[in-house]
Amino acid sequence: MACCNGLNAGKLRNTIHIQRFVGDKTLAGGWSGEWENILTIKAYIKPLSGNERFFAKRVESNITHKVYIRYRNDISAADRIEYFGRVFNIKAIINMEEKNMWLEIPCEEGTE
Repeated sequence: MACCNGLNAGKLRNTIHIQRFVGDKTLAGGWSGEWENILTIKAYIKPLSGNERFFAKRVESNITHKVYIRYRNDISAADRIEYFGRVFNIKAIINMEEKNMWLEIPCEEGTE
């Protein structure tokens, strides 16, 4: 049986950077630091249409893209994705079909 809605290595055409915030808490209670690349990997980036959001039967106007990568356990929703200067904030990390083969990452495109 095929896994994960036909995903295969041939769809991984986009090179993305997984970034992690590295910084310290300031005396004023804020944060000071910057985003650093921790991984450079291949991915499949799928923009979502309004219809896909509608068929999900719930309002997810903040989810603008889904990014698919091979399974790994060293990223989290606190990280973000950078692709050619565009920033995608990670909303969740889904282990597709719980098979440890592919991750689906719903994202919101935006700035910091």
